[in-house]
Order: sequence, then structure tokens, then C-alpha cells
Amino acid sequence: MSLRDAVTSPKDFRWSVRVRDVEPIQMRKAVKALPDFGSGTPKGLDVAELQARFVDRVSNNALASVSPAEMRQCPYGFFDEPRPFIDDPTVTAALLSELATRAQKSATRILIYQYLEHYNPSKPGCVAVANWLDQQVMQWNWAWRDRSETYALFNAEEAPAKLAIHILASQAPVREVFEDLGLSDTILTGSLGEAAFAAACIIVSASRSTMAPGQQRRLMEWARRGDRFGYEKAFPAYVSALLMPWQSSEPDAAHKVALLAELESFAGDPRVKPARWARVKSQAADAYNVLMRWLTRASVYQFFDIIDQVLSPNEMYMWAFRRPFWTSYLEQGYISEAWVAFGANGASQARHVARTTGGGAALGFATLTGKSQSHAALIMKIGDLTIAEWSHNGKYNIWPSNSPMVPRLYKHHYDAQELMCGLIDGSHHGSDNFTWQRKIARIVDVETGFSTQQYSWVPKRFGR
Repeated sequence: MSLRDAVTSPKDFRWSVRVRDVEPIQMRKAVKALPDFGSGTPKGLDVAELQARFVDRVSNNALASVSPAEMRQCPYGFFDEPRPFIDDPTVTAALLSELATRAQKSATRILIYQYLEHYNPSKPGCVAVANWLDQQVMQWNWAWRDRSETYALFNAEEAPAKLAIHILASQAPVREVFEDLGLSDTILTGSLGEAAFAAACIIVSASRSTMAPGQQRRLMEWARRGDRFGYEKAFPAYVSALLMPWQSSEPDAAHKVALLAELESFAGDPRVKPARWARVKSQAADAYNVLMRWLTRASVYQFFDIIDQVLSPNEMYMWAFRRPFWTSYLEQGYISEAWVAFGANGASQARHVARTTGGGAALGFATLTGKSQSHAALIMKIGDLTIAEWSHNGKYNIWPSNSPMVPRLYKHHYDAQELMCGLIDGSHHGSDNFTWQRKIARIVDVETGFSTQQYSWVPKRFGR
């Protein structure tokens, strides 16, 4: 099955898996403990000398004189520097022909591991070795023949997708799945493992949201190498796999927190670490937009939730009208970016909430000085407008894009005066009659064309 077929026919994930005979547990453990014969390069082997020797034999048409023991070492020269055989089509063809003539099972096994550990379908020589192995492994009744038939391990184009489908469908730990296929940890973490991981990411990114959570948890297990991401080249594909299924729907809260925490642990908050996310932004723009939508939403609600906890009961009535007004623009998708600046009290509360709820991915915020420790400001982008909404009795401030004093989002620290010099400002008088709400709504409508319905500005606790 090709990767295209896997993506377009998700029902094919449910293909039957061959069940092997039950092995004694101790025997299985003993076999796994054995070193991989052919994996890696033997200690002390002079690869450069071996390569020069075999190239000389090929040049002099003298391969027939090579001893069986010497021929078993030949596979170690196919991929390693300084002069890999696969870089020379003539040498590659001659050596593969000689190996086929001799049909040494041990030499074939070594070449299998060398190929799998150095998998690179962009190199014609590597593909030539794969095609040769695809034919050669069929002459013996051994596990590699079964693996070739079932998982197309020696089809350079199809193997990653086949492995990806198998791993996504399996319930066993990813490392154990590779071990069961005779694939070493070097292969799991190497280029074939990365290609299979990238293929799995493509499959999951095209999944329906109902199927995505389980597959995403599987990918998160596969992706991690201790505290780091295991497949750096595939990071944009990984971000797509975790976010693309949620373009038009939302995961449950717990799963969203897990996804955000996963991405934050590997790359940080893209709003404060943009360099780490530049490749994702250019290669997986739609997925990046989903992430920014989530982070914007998290920041807006973070602002209101934290301020709710630091206001006195007397301040709550005035404050209650702010949340529904601004979230009416958020829920319509009009707030494209948001960032919070907390005074010391709010910052402390935000950190506490993150620690106790596990919501570390939504922790990003700036610190604020120049006002009381309880004050905070929410900085938003709505169209071409930048708006700062203050807590307590602070005024709203609005800057058009051409204003010289427009504050920059995502700074680590703000002085209060930076967020109190809007070209337009105003107090929150007449909340009951929507006085300040209408003023802001008119400005936003004129400047951006965005509007929300007045009924959505009513606090739920004061519903009319």
C-alpha cells in the first residue's frame, strides 16, 4: 500500500495482523538480548582499507578470488565513509552480482542491517541495494522474507508508510514493535525510523477528529527521546499531525492541554520563541494557525480567569461586563493575537494555576510594572487595531496600525505607560446600558468591518 492509499483509505488501517506462535517468554528475552549480527560496524574494522581493497578487486575483475570470510565483510563498505560503494554504480553492481552468486546468508543479513541503518531513498545506490535485497531475501525460509512481504522493508518508497500503518495500529510500545520486526534501536532512531515517523504524521494529519486522539497519543509516545524530540527534520510534519485534525473542531480540554504541553516542551511558546517555530510557520502554516488560535484563546481567558480571582467583591460587578464583550469578538475569530501583562499578584496566580492544573503551555505572559501589583492588561490584535484592555478601573486604549506608539505584542515586560497611550481611550462607564461597549464596537466596525451582536455582551449572571 502506498502512502497516498493509506491517507485516502483509512479503513485499510484495519488490515489483519499475522499472529505468531507463542514463544516462551525467557527464550524471547534471551533472543532480544543478543547483539544484532550485522548491525553497526565491527570495532577495529578499517572501513577505508576494506573499501579500497574491494574497489581494486572490482577494477581488476578479481572478485572471484575473494575468500568467503572476506566477502562477508564486504557489506560494511556499502554505506560508510570515506568511499561508500553505493556512490559508484559500477562497484555497486559488481559487488551485488558477486554476493548474489555466492548466496551467503550471513553476508545478506549484514547488508540488510547496513541498508536499514543507512536508509536514504534519495541515493540511487541505496535504492539499488534495496531492490537487490527485495529479491535476495526470498530464497531462504526466514523472518526477513516474511518482513519483506508484509512490510515491504526493501521497497524504498513503500516501507515508511507500511511501517507507519503497522505502528499506529499496534498496541505495543513502539520500541517493542521495532524489536519484533528485527529492527534495532539504531534503525528506530535513524533515517528509516524518521521516514516512517514522518509518514505516520502525514496519515494522522489527514485523520478525522474522532480518530485523531488515539493516533496522536501514539505519535507522542513515538516522538519522544527522553526529554527531547527524536526526529528533528520531521518537526513540521509532527506539528501538523497534532493540530490539523482540529482545524474545524476542538479536542476535549484534557487532550488539548496534552497537545499544547507536548509542543511547548519541545519548542516553547511560538510567541516568545519565534525562531524555533520559523520552519513550522513556513512549512505547516495551517497547523501553525491552529496553534496560534489556541494560544490566543488561552491568553484571553487566562486574563479574565486570573483577574476574576484577584478582584474584590465590590469590583466584580463593573468587571463582569468586560468578559462577554471581548469574548464575543474572540468566539467569532476576530481576535487574531493576544498577550497578557500581569502585575506581581496576577503573575504569581498565573504560575500557581499552571502548576496545579498542568496547563504549563498556556503560561506565557509578560510582567507589568508602573501600576499596582494587582493590575493587568490584555493586549489584542483585531484587524489592524491594537487594543489594550485594563483590569480594575483602567481605561481601554486603542491604536490604529499607523500609530507611532502602538505597543508590540509578546514582550517579556511592559511599563504601564506603554499600554496607556492609545490614540483612542475611554473609561468603562455605563456598562448596564452598553455605553462603552457601543463606542468600542463602532470603532472596531469602522476600522475593521468586524462586529458582534449586542445580546452577546450580556454577562450570563445578569442575563436579560
